[in-house]
This record gives sequence, C-alpha cells and structure tokens, in this order.
Amino acid sequence: MISLWDQSGVPHKGWACVGVEDLEAPDGNCEMCGKEAIRYVHYLEHADYDGTVAAGCICAEHMEEDYSSLGRPSRAKAREALLKSASSRKKRWLSLRGWKLSSKGNPYITKNGYHIVIFPKGAQYSYKIERQNSIKPYFSRRSFDSIDEAKLSSFDAMNFLEAS
Repeated sequence: MISLWDQSGVPHKGWACVGVEDLEAPDGNCEMCGKEAIRYVHYLEHADYDGTVAAGCICAEHMEEDYSSLGRPSRAKAREALLKSASSRKKRWLSLRGWKLSSKGNPYITKNGYHIVIFPKGAQYSYKIERQNSIKPYFSRRSFDSIDEAKLSSFDAMNFLEAS
C-alpha cells in the first residue's frame, strides 16, 4: 500500500477526527502510512484534502498534532481507550431489547439520548445517528454487508459522538 505521507498535496498537519471504529480484529489498513493489520480506525478529514482518510492511532496523533504527555493521553489514544472499555457493552448491543422496527422496516433504537436507524443502501446497509436537540445527523462513513455489522459500527459511532 502506498503511503500518503510521501505524496505531494497531502497535508501532514491540521486534520480533524470525524469518527473512530473498532473492527473487532486487525483487519484494517492505515491509508496514511500503509501499515496493515490495524484494529482501531480513526477517520480524519482536512479542509485541503478531498475525502476522508482511515488511519491508525500513531498516524492520527501526527495528523492531529496531538501527542501524549505526562498524565494525558493523546486524543487518538483516548478514543481507542473508550473503544476498548466499551467492548463488553458492545457484545450485548445486538441483543438489546430496545431495538425495534420502524414502519419502513428499518431497525432503530434510542439509547443515551441518541436515535440510531439502520437502513438499506443499495445491496448493503448504513446508519444514521441523531442526538436529541441536534440539528445535524451523523451518517456512517461506509456501508456494511449485514444489518448486524451496521448496528455494531453504530455503537462505535455513538461512543465517539459521546466523547466528542
């Protein structure tokens, strides 16, 4: 995989994290450095770059210019720590009694002040998260092969939004 660090026109600093996801296994690739086998994916955007970059923790730290210091983890490490601590809650996420079906047949749940809807997107599934009293909804960055995969990713996104 080609490293974006070495490509001209790709900013090295000033990125903002717009989402984070636990892939449950080291199945991801860092688009910034090309490293394979990352589990926790940080999605970053920059005003001078078209699109979103999926990065590992170390690259996210550099891109955001936020590093760990004495007694304070970087924002990227703090996001990963939240995902790790949420792992046991995530295992129960699919079987929560709160999941219902909308009149259109889409699974939805309201949890911790967030309304989450899973919906078909072509042959795959996506999700939308709305916080009560918020104007702008959050949409998933990618599509999923199953409803359960979309639900699990929505859990990570909800935790990211809570921490933001």
